Amino acid sequence: MPQFGAANDRVFYMQSGEKQLFNSIKLDGSKEIKHYSSKLASEFKISPDGKFVAFSERFKVYITPFSPKQAKR
Repeated sequence: MPQFGAANDRVFYMQSGEKQLFNSIKLDGSKEIKHYSSKLASEFKISPDGKFVAFSERFKVYITPFSPKQAKR
């Protein structure tokens, strides 16, 4: 399900494929950023203040600091 971060200038979403990706895109459809990827994640959620990302893998939930730059997970 698409979601907004703290600034409401980007839409965050999960893209499925060989790896699950957590991406964002500007509201006008430009500047897509791939933030996280995981082979096993079933869900990603950004915190309302935009400082953290929660994700679930294999029935466990993790929280990690979020950087709006491209990540390497």
